Amino acid sequence: ATLKSKTFKCYVCATDNQHCDNPVGHNVPTLDGFMSCLTYYYESGGDSTVLRSGSIFQIDDQCNTVTIDTMDEKMLNNTAVSSLKSHLRSSDKIKACACNSDLCNGAPTNTGTMMIFAAVPLIIQHLLQ
Repeated sequence: ATLKSKTFKCYVCATDNQHCDNPVGHNVPTLDGFMSCLTYYYESGGDSTVLRSGSIFQIDDQCNTVTIDTMDEKMLNNTAVSSLKSHLRSSDKIKACACNSDLCNGAPTNTGTMMIFAAVPLIIQHLLQ
């Protein structure tokens, strides 16, 4: 017999969506079929970026402040994070969280002025097609 792994529905958005910092109750895209849901929060010079996505990998529930160099490989192997890598120095801090239930990556983040990276909306749009 084969074991069927449970998959989850996750919020999928970037800061170009005005509700990405607090998606619950708003028209924020969701996608099914992920093994874990992810949230990334990055702040620099008073600007902040929030990414919400999912992973094809099972990742234990966790929330850590990391750099690109120290982030778990499973959390790095993600289209949304790949788009951020070119904008970050290896020493920049990112709060990276993983969770394992439907829409668990919807917790609000405190964001000031949003920083929009040009590549992120294109990648999110590609994911939703």
